[in-house]
Amino acid sequence: MIIALLSWFNESPAMLANAVGTLTFADHLIAVDGAYALYPEAQAKSPSDQADVIRAQADMLGIGLTLHQPAHPWAGNEVEKRTTMFRLAELLGTENDWLYIVDADEQVTNPHEQTVRQALAETTLLTAEVTYWWHRPHKTPNAYPFPSPLREQQGITKFFRNLPGLHCQGAHYRYVAGDGTVMWNPNGIDATEPLDVRTVRVQHRNQERDLWRQQEAKTYYDARDTLKIEATA
Repeated sequence: MIIALLSWFNESPAMLANAVGTLTFADHLIAVDGAYALYPEAQAKSPSDQADVIRAQADMLGIGLTLHQPAHPWAGNEVEKRTTMFRLAELLGTENDWLYIVDADEQVTNPHEQTVRQALAETTLLTAEVTYWWHRPHKTPNAYPFPSPLREQQGITKFFRNLPGLHCQGAHYRYVAGDGTVMWNPNGIDATEPLDVRTVRVQHRNQERDLWRQQEAKTYYDARDTLKIEATA
């Protein structure tokens, strides 16, 4: 199986519909709700219409759905929430399955379903890299409308073997298997070599979020960095 893992909280239903509805290569979706504890006015659950959209899109695709909504905000913030996604995937599948990490502000624009399935089935590698693209550099000021031509892109690891004990270690972007294998660490050089499946293209749409949502996210990131609750390497 290809199991997609979605972490979301209080997102635009339209953005969620695009994030989930473009996962045409997935067999199952694990969607994990809830705010990080440091998030402004943190709540355990998003408004119910957002879960409804996720259910509807999974049903449209004909894929399985595991929807997890916690009783409280995530005390361990990003590290705890992402690790929980991995734990749920480990319960659902086997280490022969693949995980695909999707954030709510992303959409797959070129899925290449059969190509990616064949490539993942034939490789002995533990991760795979797609093409990640956006219209403007991340740190430019917000402006509307967005320019239509493709402006920037890079490779990024988005597929991971469903290895036992996979978890976030020290930071939300450092994925480590139970045996110590570093699956992803973009700030270091110790991660495993990824398979090239860059024919799959994924658009990052963070600057298309509502401005209030962008500001709430910035408030969280500022608090996280000030408190140094995540490692930096």
